[in-house]
Amino acid sequence: MLESFEEKMKSCVFFIEANDNERHELWSKWVRPTTDTFEEICKILEKSKEESFENWKLITKFSKLKYNMWGYGFNREDWEEDSFGTLLQIGKLYEDEDKFSPVCVSFSFAKWFGQRVCFYYPTSRYVDNTMIEEWIKTNYPKKYDNDRRWAMTDSTNVHHAISECERLVNIK
Repeated sequence: MLESFEEKMKSCVFFIEANDNERHELWSKWVRPTTDTFEEICKILEKSKEESFENWKLITKFSKLKYNMWGYGFNREDWEEDSFGTLLQIGKLYEDEDKFSPVCVSFSFAKWFGQRVCFYYPTSRYVDNTMIEEWIKTNYPKKYDNDRRWAMTDSTNVHHAISECERLVNIK
């Protein structure tokens, strides 16, 4: 049976402010190449040691991947996409009693190491980031770090969410 938006939101362990492009960049940066790709790269690197300096270009081509190959990030099966997403009006910014502008937020989901995370970003013309954060804290209060910190971050500091998802998997 399909889960509702409400069920998905309640099961989230972290909320990450990231638009679609930032979400894609996170996936590109943090997901390791498959084992086959890794083995191919190793073969190319080994071959280049034996051949001329010209093959050094191959090493530099693949060196961009080293942050993914040497021990951190996701295996492809650890990041499970969820195609469900929704747009909600979570509040209004009032100009006067009869005139207002809606505050709308887009929500989408993924599972990291089996733990659901929510990506959100404002999509309306007028945005109140404090209103958005307070709405999430009020409706879906999640904390981490021994209940000392809200389970919310942005794409720049996503390592907090990754670490928490890994920690939750390891304590189960």
